[in-house]
Amino acid sequence: WLDLFFEWSGRGTADHYALTRLRYQLGASWQVLPWVEVAPAAVFEEDVDTGMQSIALVQLHVFY
Repeated sequence: WLDLFFEWSGRGTADHYALTRLRYQLGASWQVLPWVEVAPAAVFEEDVDTGMQSIALVQLHVFY
């Protein structure tokens, strides 16, 4: 089976706009075998000072 997901989160402070940060994550969770799961994702983080940054993330879950 294959699950697709999208997550959005944000952080901000009313008095300090420079601390505002948004994070978006788009990914999948794929059950390769009954005991192995692969979860690739792309993470985008937006900071007021540095702008948009991206990170590739791959997780391997092994169940035993």
